[in-house]
Amino acid sequence: MRTALTFALVLGGFATAAADQQSNLAGTWVATKDTPSAIGMAPSPVFGERLALAVSAEAVVLTRPVRGNANSSVLTLPMNGTEVVAVQTGRQCFGDSVQTNLVTRQGAGFDFVIATNTAPGAAMTKLGTTYKFRPEGDTLVVESTMRGASGPKQVGTVYRRTTDAPRMVNVAVVTATIDAFGWLAGDWVGTVGGNNVEERWTTAAGGAMIGTSRSTRGSAMVEFEYLCIAQRAGGLVYTAMPNGGGMTDFLSTKVTADSVTFENPDHDFPRSIVYTKNADGGVDVVVSGAPGQRALTYSFKKK
Repeated sequence: MRTALTFALVLGGFATAAADQQSNLAGTWVATKDTPSAIGMAPSPVFGERLALAVSAEAVVLTRPVRGNANSSVLTLPMNGTEVVAVQTGRQCFGDSVQTNLVTRQGAGFDFVIATNTAPGAAMTKLGTTYKFRPEGDTLVVESTMRGASGPKQVGTVYRRTTDAPRMVNVAVVTATIDAFGWLAGDWVGTVGGNNVEERWTTAAGGAMIGTSRSTRGSAMVEFEYLCIAQRAGGLVYTAMPNGGGMTDFLSTKVTADSVTFENPDHDFPRSIVYTKNADGGVDVVVSGAPGQRALTYSFKKK
């Protein structure tokens, strides 16, 4: 699953020529390896791999899905520079932050400014980070300032239109906080199919928990997994990276005092992961796929 970043922008109220140029920004855009004509190329896409724009009159409406479009935040900004405080969807394995943003017109383009940012568990930080959106021929260039050892440098990313629509994970996310899942913190051990299985989870901090899993047979390790659970978009996102490979998100669809269900119906296997705290202090993890596929149950005791 890939991370996609989508923006829908509603702009207007300019002279006809500027309005016509801004209307050319409409569409879905993907980052390229091209170098902007007047500045250096950013080492990674300035505004993510993908964004979308729609142009109209009074405001800027920003929709930002996270990696794999597991969930998204929608932000509406007046085009007159009015500051708006809103939740910003966190990066992978990070909880949501709170940002103050604003947008101002700049000729045929516009500036998007992150004025302040409050990360989970941290104090507010004043940023003033500016992203300049401008058309360049049939492309869109997004510029920002990169700070390095030799000082600030203006860099940018060239985006080209695409007709590819991002995939969406279609499940209803249940409201939950990471603190409700704090009982999972610690070291857990169990046995499944002749393998010894361990899971280790940190305590909740900054809106997230970090975990690892390892399966061994005898003295040999047969598989491992990096894991994290982050509080995002009002719910929880469970991310699995089997054997250190690609990341897959599962969204919280059911939360009780003693269990959490995570789902991703678009994944091959698993599609559902259920953690349940037992009366004896142990934890059961049931991993299941499509109807007819055999579910796996891991029973853990605290180490």
